[in-house]
Amino acid sequence: MKRSFMKSMVFSVLLITAHYSAFSKLSALSGSPEILVKIIKTETGWGYDVYVNGKMKVHQPHIPVVTGLNGFKSRRDAKAVGKLVKQKIRKGLIPPSVSRKELDSLKVVLK
Repeated sequence: MKRSFMKSMVFSVLLITAHYSAFSKLSALSGSPEILVKIIKTETGWGYDVYVNGKMKVHQPHIPVVTGLNGFKSRRDAKAVGKLVKQKIRKGLIPPSVSRKELDSLKVVLK
């Protein structure tokens, strides 16, 4: 159990680091970038990809913040969180982290 948790945490940190470097270039963008959220079916449920000006910047096949690598239980949940991430990118919040409280407020099913 601890080993799985540690793998999940290491994966999350690496993912955030990789995305931070990709997103650091976004702060220099002028105007209004085109941001598209695409809902994807995964082996463990649902996820989302976020494209900025046609380039994938976020690949989120599992629920962020939650221990483990489980996908969203519904397409609606993935879409709601993807939309939140899109709003954060539009506001310049980089990386566009999602909190447990935000998942709760969106009524995302975690179990």
